[in-house]
Amino acid sequence: MLQPVFATLGLNLWKLPQTHKPSKTDRKKAHKATWTRISENLVRHANSRIYYLRIKCKGKQPKRSLGTTYRKLANRMLIEKLADL
Repeated sequence: MLQPVFATLGLNLWKLPQTHKPSKTDRKKAHKATWTRISENLVRHANSRIYYLRIKCKGKQPKRSLGTTYRKLANRMLIEKLADL
């Protein structure tokens, strides 16, 4: 009974307009972390503001969390971690 009313308005109950679904690359770009280089082996994640150690080992650059948002503490931890390597 409602179908003729909607049909006169140019609407179809059975075919709703599709909304734009972001592609996989759009979702990756939206969630991509942005890194700020602080010093030679120290980077900071833009969203969480946590400092990470970044070194080159066997052709790769792994990131190790230093678990702090304080710059001075991150520098001290960086020196300790580099001495262990």
